[in-house]
Amino acid sequence: MVTRRRSISPPVKASNFLSLADIKKLDPISLPPTDPYGIWRCADGTEVLFDRSYCGIWIKHPDGSVERTADYPDNVVHQELFWCDGPTQPERSWKTQRKLDRLLREWGVR
Repeated sequence: MVTRRRSISPPVKASNFLSLADIKKLDPISLPPTDPYGIWRCADGTEVLFDRSYCGIWIKHPDGSVERTADYPDNVVHQELFWCDGPTQPERSWKTQRKLDRLLREWGVR
């Protein structure tokens, strides 16, 4: 008979977590950006990278300038997803990681 050892995790302190009031105070722009989930292309040539929550991360204006954003563009004409849940998630796929890294370097944000 095989006996398994059970690992015991140290107790988690409540002080390690943000309160709901603190979370509500956070500005999405001040948080570190996550990996892009997809891109919105707009009628005016603007492109917006968005995360898995469909929140804007980076916006590239037609003049080529790039800045952080948390807005949803008004005039989206095309949406493209870079990965799907499952084997193509960045955590599971080195190809997806490489593709996202190359994209962020092209945008000048990594």
